[in-house]
Amino acid sequence: MDGERRRGDEPLRDGVPPAAVRRLVAALVHAVEGRGEAVRPSFAVAGSFCSLVGDCSQGIEAAEASVALDQQLGQRNHLPIPLILLAQIHQCQDQLEESERYYLEACAIAEEIGEPQQLFPCYDGLATLYLARGDTVKAEAYLAKGLEICQKTGYSPDTLIMLPFLC
Repeated sequence: MDGERRRGDEPLRDGVPPAAVRRLVAALVHAVEGRGEAVRPSFAVAGSFCSLVGDCSQGIEAAEASVALDQQLGQRNHLPIPLILLAQIHQCQDQLEESERYYLEACAIAEEIGEPQQLFPCYDGLATLYLARGDTVKAEAYLAKGLEICQKTGYSPDTLIMLPFLC
């Protein structure tokens, strides 16, 4: 069976089936055409997806579109998610000032809402960012905040990193 394709399999492009790429693009087009609330999570997923396949410009565009849509719809409870994605994309590109700006904006909203599933990725990202800058005092402070969230919720750090992106 090795090397044989199963019926219905498509060749991969950068490790991703073309059908999956087409569905993500269609969801984004659908959202941009004004049918956004139903497919709003697709923007955040597309932001992660695009950055994973190596084209960060598409990931940034998708996450920025999600931010704009969340703002337009008044969805502050979802807004931290694309902001965290933007922070992560910029952090992976070693653009730490942009990353910090997005993390801090997401963190402020998540703190206002009191959502631990959004707070932990902010705290964890900021701890990592400050560690990369050599600011161990700030890194340790954000790490402590993240651990406090874990203790209060009973979730593990791995769980809290993934939960906002499954919404």
